[in-house]
Amino acid sequence: MGDIRKSRQWAIDTAKDDTHGYSQAVRWSPDYDCSSFIISALEAGGFKMKYYGATYTGNMPQALTLCGFKRVYGVNLTTGVGLHDCDILLNPATHTEMYIGDGYTVGAHYSENRNKYGAAGDQTGNEISIEAYRNKNYTQVWRYVEPITEDEKIDAAAKAVINGDYGCTPEREKRLAREGYNPTQVQKRVNELLKGGYT
Repeated sequence: MGDIRKSRQWAIDTAKDDTHGYSQAVRWSPDYDCSSFIISALEAGGFKMKYYGATYTGNMPQALTLCGFKRVYGVNLTTGVGLHDCDILLNPATHTEMYIGDGYTVGAHYSENRNKYGAAGDQTGNEISIEAYRNKNYTQVWRYVEPITEDEKIDAAAKAVINGDYGCTPEREKRLAREGYNPTQVQKRVNELLKGGYT
């Protein structure tokens, strides 16, 4: 399980450190291209992107999925409305960055020559940088979904039982068991919720 906030902080810190620039020749540190930058940021947060085969924008979607990210629909990519802090912006054919909130993204853009290769480090202050959001032909948005704990799962099941979603016993117990719950634990939580005034 990763920590997306650590990934975000790594990306911001690296963007502010001019010893890191843009290069597709030396792309896994100290310099980065767009995909190696985002993959490295996620690795810094504990997401095993490389383990799951991420090496460039084209194979990032599979690795993101295996690391617990979900593709998000309904975001207005023209304006950025609907983006959340730490969302990964991606066009598998061309580019990727991270949205860091308040209308800003962080990413590796281009070398000082505005091409794929450049001198080591950030020669312009903009090779890897934070900038106002603009749509760079993104086609996908990926969002990390924090896994819920076992207690949270039981709590959700207990509330569903109270709402009548599981029917009556004995069918309720069979359904809970089929879905991987311990019916006794769920019933215990139901009793606690009802005793506490949950309706």
